[in-house]
Amino acid sequence: MGRTRYGQNFLNDAGFLAPMLQAADLRAADLAIEVGPGRGILTQELCRQAGFVVAIEVDRSLAERLPARIGGPGNLTVVARDALTCDFAEIIGSGRKAWTAGMGPSVRSDLAPVKVVANLPFYATAPLLQRFQDSRALFERLVLMVQAEVGERILAAPGESAYGALSPLLAYDFEIRWLGRIPSKAFDPAPKVDAASLLLIPRKTPPADAGSRDDLSFTVHAAFGMRRKTLREALGRALEASAGSRKAGRALAEAWLEEAGVEPSRRGETLSLQEYASLSRRLPEVRAREHSSAPG
Repeated sequence: MGRTRYGQNFLNDAGFLAPMLQAADLRAADLAIEVGPGRGILTQELCRQAGFVVAIEVDRSLAERLPARIGGPGNLTVVARDALTCDFAEIIGSGRKAWTAGMGPSVRSDLAPVKVVANLPFYATAPLLQRFQDSRALFERLVLMVQAEVGERILAAPGESAYGALSPLLAYDFEIRWLGRIPSKAFDPAPKVDAASLLLIPRKTPPADAGSRDDLSFTVHAAFGMRRKTLREALGRALEASAGSRKAGRALAEAWLEEAGVEPSRRGETLSLQEYASLSRRLPEVRAREHSSAPG
């Protein structure tokens, strides 16, 4: 996170990196991906511990200065690209080729575990989390520094004020662990809020049967689309357009909830991941009913 036109805040205290580096469990056979290296305080440690490092930096002037700033390590490639739009698979492939070219054919970089270790810019945290979610199959683990409030939302439990759509959806895709809080004074310039570091390990098997990841996403976002409204209202509104009327949407939502064993008067912020998964599994039946009941 730096004093650039991209609104970053640079970490200036390496002492707060220890929990992140321990959780990353970097080895000489690993390819580390860093997003937003800034002045390189984290990059330097990654180059010491990982076999090869690819740093993605949107600020071209920072990208050009980074290698010299940290002593020109031979196992670093800096990519002047925007992590919000770049192709992670392409960047990983290019990094592996650069690793092999620099270290010789004996290095099987194609087999290297890929680990993301990054201090995410506050302004881009949400879209970057979505990108990591969509690309999770590429990574063995991710260690991320985010705004503390975002970290609390990610790990919030049903019924807690911080619990939102992010909470069940990330829990479906990742095992998540809180690593620690980083005070705002550890950054330059100091932001108005603290940061937190998290470990995310992509799940091989989801913790609940949701039927379809897309259906789960629709269900969760529909439930939180009208926060503080009952699920009968929130899900009914999501079904309203295709059902043909508000009344028809509410009726479909009520039947959907009752079949999943969820009381229609509850609110989205009270449902567990397992309950969302139960609703998600039944969404295809609801959609079939929705089309058959729509006028015309």
